[in-house]
Amino acid sequence: MYNPDKEYVRFIFRWHHTLLPLVVSDPIFWVLEIMHVGLLFTQRSLHEAGKEGLPELDWQAALVPTSLLTFFVVFYVSNCYARFYELFGCCVGISGCMAEWAYLISTHFGTLSADDRWNMMRTMLAAMHVHYAFLGGEDYSSGDAKAITEAEWTEIRTHNFLSQSEIEQIAHCTHTTRFFLPVVWGLREVKASLLTKLKSRTKEAINDIDLLCDPGLMLVYGSFETVALTFRKNCSQTLEILHMPVPFAYFHATKLLLLSALAIVSYSLVEIELSAGYGNWNIVISITVFTVIAGIMIGLQAIAVRMSDPFGDDDTDFPIDLMLSNAYNNAIEMLLDERGGMSGKIPSDMQNPLLESGSMKRRWSNLTDGHAPPPNNAPVASSSQKAPITILGGAASAISSKYTELTAYSTPFAA
Repeated sequence: MYNPDKEYVRFIFRWHHTLLPLVVSDPIFWVLEIMHVGLLFTQRSLHEAGKEGLPELDWQAALVPTSLLTFFVVFYVSNCYARFYELFGCCVGISGCMAEWAYLISTHFGTLSADDRWNMMRTMLAAMHVHYAFLGGEDYSSGDAKAITEAEWTEIRTHNFLSQSEIEQIAHCTHTTRFFLPVVWGLREVKASLLTKLKSRTKEAINDIDLLCDPGLMLVYGSFETVALTFRKNCSQTLEILHMPVPFAYFHATKLLLLSALAIVSYSLVEIELSAGYGNWNIVISITVFTVIAGIMIGLQAIAVRMSDPFGDDDTDFPIDLMLSNAYNNAIEMLLDERGGMSGKIPSDMQNPLLESGSMKRRWSNLTDGHAPPPNNAPVASSSQKAPITILGGAASAISSKYTELTAYSTPFAA
């Protein structure tokens, strides 16, 4: 992440997360640079030999292709960024499903054993990890552009998301089944726990059909099923978007126009070498101007290509490892939370504004100007010192804690 308000001069000297590495790693950039330098020295050699130089090309002739190139590149970048932003929204939705699933387990099955709760949670975390491992992985042995490597399967096993037998069961499935099958397992764990609750009410034999006859338990199961289907929708949407790139015809036209337009610009800038009175500076100026123009155009096109598939190890890719760790940490913290209801009582270090006499004492301004009465057993501030704003402080602390909890899963860049 970066702060635009602080990037006054520092951005000039940055290398990582900029277009510079993308430009210098593109062979087209160096081919055009070598061609331009060759044209300049050819022009100078002919001029020094007293011969007629290269045929002149009016600079106006380069305006049409450069204008077209600007339009094509900007339009291509705009489409790739819209795709990038839509994929990010799907990733946020996947992280949100993990938090909602953990909340449902903590709320409805908080009294169950740790093994029961982890069996419900680990399958969803496994589905998320399998999906991202597929999108960001590449199996060089098989030549597949998208595949789950052995290292990713080992990491899933190390995090206790899936057993070895479960991994072997889904490893040879298609990916649409591979990421959704653990979700189905999680729903089965939920159903099994609900049937256990139903069995505790009666001594008769219970099966899955009997669960349909209990509206309360079916409402709970429906909540889990809604989250599961939302998760499936977000995962499927990322796959479909990646399977539908910008049409190759448009990409091909953009690359051809990029190459031809920059070649025309390069030839047009050769005329600078004929300017009298500046010596070798003419060549330096010509190379500098062309490098800036070519670097910007090639850099924008390279950024667009990388934004079209933001799963991997590029600088512009999503921080998948951070998304996975945040989802895992949020789930563990939610499942380990043991705070119950307050049973009609508030903490001893707080006051209930509904019990204060006089409506003015319950005003927000009285809580923020230092005139609120101190809580029970709290020291009274002197007349020259403002009383501690304990009610506001407690509320602010609770709001801050809740905001941190929400943003941790809703924003994958959250620390």
